[in-house]
Amino acid sequence: MRISRRTGIAAGVLTAALAGVTLPAPSAFAASSGALTGLAGKCLDVPGGNTANGTRVGIWSCNGGGNQTWAIGDDGTIRALGKCLDANGAGTADGTRVQLWDCNGTPAQRWTYNAGTHDAVNLNANKCLDVAGWNSSDGATTHLWTCSGGANQKWNLSSGQDQGGQWQNGKMTYYNDKGYGACGTQIDAGSQDLVAVSSAWWTSANTNNDPLCSGVQVQVTYGGRTITVPVKDKCPTCEPGHIDLSESAFRKLVPPGTDMVPDVSWKFVR
Repeated sequence: MRISRRTGIAAGVLTAALAGVTLPAPSAFAASSGALTGLAGKCLDVPGGNTANGTRVGIWSCNGGGNQTWAIGDDGTIRALGKCLDANGAGTADGTRVQLWDCNGTPAQRWTYNAGTHDAVNLNANKCLDVAGWNSSDGATTHLWTCSGGANQKWNLSSGQDQGGQWQNGKMTYYNDKGYGACGTQIDAGSQDLVAVSSAWWTSANTNNDPLCSGVQVQVTYGGRTITVPVKDKCPTCEPGHIDLSESAFRKLVPPGTDMVPDVSWKFVR
């Protein structure tokens, strides 16, 4: 399954190519991303990976899945699976349910995460993301509540770049583009061994300067074989667990005739 990337841009090319062109407003970039670990070491979780609007967000034992990977955007959103963390009906009362919803730019989806205090505060309500009733069981729900400093309101962000050694699971595909990768260097995915990883793992506005471009590699195991390849590109359509190998690297693990593997194990390494 070949997925076109072409996310990188050579220095100076963009300005010249887009002179006089009006572009739509950009989407938020992930100022930071990873798992949000809360009460009893459980992760903020989208139950079953259900992306339907109104899916109530809760906690679950951490598993490294895409439904537990959150991107805190420069626009104040907290996103997972392509949707935004949302206060139901823009409510401001204690007990307002917290859910997943299409990103729409409304105040109900504006949050501030303080990495020092570990609070996630809904700016519209000025209330904290709270595990209801201090319930630490898998499936416990979250809501808004007056900030109290309690452990059920504390969230620790584990940055994707710091998850070296933690195995991920997801789909594996390949592509064979030529051009500039997200790290700003020329790539040939048909002949070079490299990998494109989900946008959820990238944390810099200028991807050329992202920590992923500083020697981070992906080690992937499939069919009794293991390869290690450098991160050189971004996969905008990939879920966090999905990796898109260059064709050259993919064929070191998978014979011709198979274009997609539904479940592989991989991790970031240096």
